[in-house]
Amino acid sequence: GSKGVNKKHLKRYLSRILLILLLVMNSIASYGTHIFGGELLYTHISGNTYKVTLTLYGDCGATNDIFQSLYIAKPNVNVYINDVLYQKRTFKVESAGVEVSPVCPEQIMNTTCNGGMLPGVKKFVYADTITLSGPAKWRFIFTGNMNTTQAGRSSNITNISGGGSSVMQLEAALDNTNGNNSSPQYSTIPTPFYCVNVEEQYNHGAIDADGDSLA
Repeated sequence: GSKGVNKKHLKRYLSRILLILLLVMNSIASYGTHIFGGELLYTHISGNTYKVTLTLYGDCGATNDIFQSLYIAKPNVNVYINDVLYQKRTFKVESAGVEVSPVCPEQIMNTTCNGGMLPGVKKFVYADTITLSGPAKWRFIFTGNMNTTQAGRSSNITNISGGGSSVMQLEAALDNTNGNNSSPQYSTIPTPFYCVNVEEQYNHGAIDADGDSLA
C-alpha cells in the first residue's frame, strides 16, 4: 500500500503561504508593510502538550522602525476547541533576524538587509508551549496581531491584489481525537524569486514525521 494508508490523518499543509515574489530587481523601495509570508506549525511533546511555532519572513526593504519591531514582537495566537475560544496566547521570540535572502552567496552583502538594493529577507521564529484539555478538533490561529504592530504584507509582493494593504493571518488545524499528532515540517525556505512571464515550479518540501499522507 501507499505510505500513510494505515495512519489516522490525511494532513493538509495550508498553513504556509507560498511566496512567489515577482519583483523588479532594480526598483526596490522602502514600504511600511514588512511581512513576505509565514508558517504556523505544531509539534507534540508529551501528553496533551504541544509546541506551537510561528515563523515569519520579514522584508528588509520595509520601513526600518516597523521591520525592527519584528525583533521584539509578541504575536498573538488564539486557540480554539471545536470552534469555541479556548485560550489566547502571546508568543515569545525564539530566534530573530536570520537572513534567508534568495540570492547567490557572493551577493548576500548587496541585499536590503545589508544596505544594498537586492531583495532581502530575514526569518523570525516565535513559539509557545500549550497544554490542551484533551482530544478534540483544535485550531491555532495567528490573528495578525504582533502586539505593537499588525503583520502587514509587504508591498513588494506584486502577484496579489493589494498586497501592501492587507494583514496576514495563519491557521493550523489539529484533530487529536484518535491520538496525538504533529504537523508537517518544511525542508525548503519559502522565499523564491521568479522572473516575470517565465513558467516555474515550486516544491514546499513538506515532510511528515508521523508518516501520514499529505495532500
